Amino acid sequence: RKLLQIANNKDFDPHGSIAVAKIYAEAKKYWQDENVVAESLENWKNSEIPQNNKNLHALWNGNDVSIALLIKQLGETHEENEINKILAVILSFGTEGRECLAAALNSDRPALVFNAARGLAGSIHADEIFLLYPALFADSPLSNEQRNQIAETLRQRNFKLPDKDSVSAAAENVSAFADSVSAAAESAAAELLKRSRDYLEKKRSLKPAFDGFVRFWNWDEKEKNVKYIRMMLPAAYRFFAYRYAAQAYKIKPEIEEIQRFYLLTFFERAAYLNGLDKPFDLDATGLNATLAKTEPDPKQQQVLLQQILLDAMAKEYYAAAQVAVVLLGISKNRELLQPAPNGKPCPLVQAVVAKNRRVRFAALEAIMTIQPEQPYSGSSFVAETLVWFSRADGQRILVSAHPKLSNAAKTAGFFIGCGYRGELAQTCRDAMKLAAETPDTELVVVDSRTPEPAVANFVQEMRKDARTADIPIAVLTNAAAFSDEMPNYQNRSEMQKIDQLQPAAPFALSLSQTYPVIVNDDGAKWLNDDLLGKTDVEPVPTVVRIEQAHKSLGWLKTIVEAAQNGQKIYHIEELDDVVFRALRSDVRIGKGLELAAVVKSNAVQAAIYEIAANSLQPIELRRKAAENFGKSLDAFGVLLRGQQIQHLYDRYNASEFESKETQELLGNIIDLVEKKYEKK
Repeated sequence: RKLLQIANNKDFDPHGSIAVAKIYAEAKKYWQDENVVAESLENWKNSEIPQNNKNLHALWNGNDVSIALLIKQLGETHEENEINKILAVILSFGTEGRECLAAALNSDRPALVFNAARGLAGSIHADEIFLLYPALFADSPLSNEQRNQIAETLRQRNFKLPDKDSVSAAAENVSAFADSVSAAAESAAAELLKRSRDYLEKKRSLKPAFDGFVRFWNWDEKEKNVKYIRMMLPAAYRFFAYRYAAQAYKIKPEIEEIQRFYLLTFFERAAYLNGLDKPFDLDATGLNATLAKTEPDPKQQQVLLQQILLDAMAKEYYAAAQVAVVLLGISKNRELLQPAPNGKPCPLVQAVVAKNRRVRFAALEAIMTIQPEQPYSGSSFVAETLVWFSRADGQRILVSAHPKLSNAAKTAGFFIGCGYRGELAQTCRDAMKLAAETPDTELVVVDSRTPEPAVANFVQEMRKDARTADIPIAVLTNAAAFSDEMPNYQNRSEMQKIDQLQPAAPFALSLSQTYPVIVNDDGAKWLNDDLLGKTDVEPVPTVVRIEQAHKSLGWLKTIVEAAQNGQKIYHIEELDDVVFRALRSDVRIGKGLELAAVVKSNAVQAAIYEIAANSLQPIELRRKAAENFGKSLDAFGVLLRGQQIQHLYDRYNASEFESKETQELLGNIIDLVEKKYEKK
């Protein structure tokens, strides 16, 4: 009480609150010291009146350190009185205590599993019966007799176990337990699977603590003890989903639906732990081992992965889809590109047009790794997506739409401090084109009065296009926009509909949100942070986008060269435009020059020369351009004509007062051209 008074007393501000915070931090360190907790535990166990013992309060203050120590001792002691005492204090932690006992069921120590199960059986609520399903129905260190004891305890508390008659019959005949609970086990697995789906689809609520994090208790195989993980809400849903899917799989691994969903949740969790934009270490993440254990046959693995990929894309579990694509790609199996039995392109090609850019690029990379030698269904999608990814410059683009361009520019200006470069539109149709044009678009801000089409339709159209499906949209409105007196624009009910345009993705609250009109930089920053938080969007880092563009340009070069050698699999439309865009980019110009060298085009060859002749460019880049100009001459001869040839000589003659390096470079280019003409 004294500390609170000091912290809230304005006479001591700010030093009072700072001092109290330091005292609290030091006290917390003391109570969470393992030695202090261990000493308090021993004193508490030896106390005759544990209810009023100060050591019990010390254990509560120790929190996760206390729980871990209590769980450890629960597996080591064999004295009934001591076991009951330990269970009592664990359960005094409430939901966390029960979750820790449930996590301990994953141990391979019979004593710990049985004691944890017994504690749960005597304390869980009716809606927590699922916590005991693995102990009752899955392979575990428990004997049939121990399982029967747990089942009997539950029946005495009037719990309705799955297929109660089967479990009751098993309790009367210990030797028949394993054979008699098959139906009950299947029902339990189905319930766990449903719970897992509910968590992944956010149909069950998880409440963060005061710090915004969710506490998740897990069994640590290395430490052989429970361990808590602190995570943000989206990750927590994935972890809880995996927990219950793993339990369902443990009970009924032979059921295909359970097997697939178990792997799907494992992939989601592995992707989160690894990082969505980092290369997957298949051994460190356990992906290889888990997949091999679940399905040992390599061919069946690929069938299973394709089905998981389709499931994940249908439900928009894009992290799992990304992992499935990576695992398919490393097989380098060209048979994976054969059309599906229903006539649709193969799952990998379907992933190329998924509504998630990470999945789309992973699919591109997988197909380029497979290196198809024959045309296949959906190859046009691959070509289009390659061109789209090749356009990334790594900038953070914001599309601002308003009926008046001046207002659109004003709004875009407020977001400069957030790191965005604005693109302006007067209609929703123009905004869609700008947003879809480049992989660098991260945010769309549209005034509610922007026409052609109406904003509600605009949001829906953005959602349908794979290039713009996961771009957050802020719809700006003012008091007038909520008035029913504006029939040509959005009234209140229409604006509410925009907020209700929920995507199917389980980890996005809404693709769009309505906000008041932005009037300053602070408002723009608040809107940006709020919208990204509500949509749960993690933009791809600029460094990764540039790397993807470089890879795409490299693959395009390989495709063009293969076509010139007779292997025509892809048709790249407007190839000259792809090259020109890359040559105009500061971050893509190097890869653009390499691509330009293999494109047979008069305009492209001239563009390479212009970069070599541009004295404003760094000399190293100009040398690279000259080198690729030479490669273009070797491959296609001199494509320049008339005035273009004259321009080479005029530019060289004008370099009289430029550096020696420039003169040599321009002279070498002319020599190359003249040698080509001499050979003719």
